[in-house]
Amino acid sequence: MTYNKSIQGKTALPFCLFVEKGEEPVSVTIKQIAVVAGVSRGTVDRVLHNRPGVKPEIALHVRKIADDLGYEPNRAGKILAARKQPLKIGCFLPSIGNAFFDDVIAGFR
Repeated sequence: MTYNKSIQGKTALPFCLFVEKGEEPVSVTIKQIAVVAGVSRGTVDRVLHNRPGVKPEIALHVRKIADDLGYEPNRAGKILAARKQPLKIGCFLPSIGNAFFDDVIAGFR
């Protein structure tokens, strides 16, 4: 299966969907789905996350393309996006009261 949509004589897809037997499938991105569907990345994001603001016929079109291309959300990205707490970073410094390290600590804050 291949989607080759031309825009002004140029192939719009920067990737190839040909997968040989036994090879890993190609990872498809929201940006690539948007290019094939002829919509913005925001529209694809709204469709794939079931958010309002997209016409039903466009949503069906985008979902069909995503299914045809084998789109699967990146699990690591979903976990990072779902974090509600800010990331905390610890720092061990060899000396307290040293002017240089005091400046480093002030920079962290």
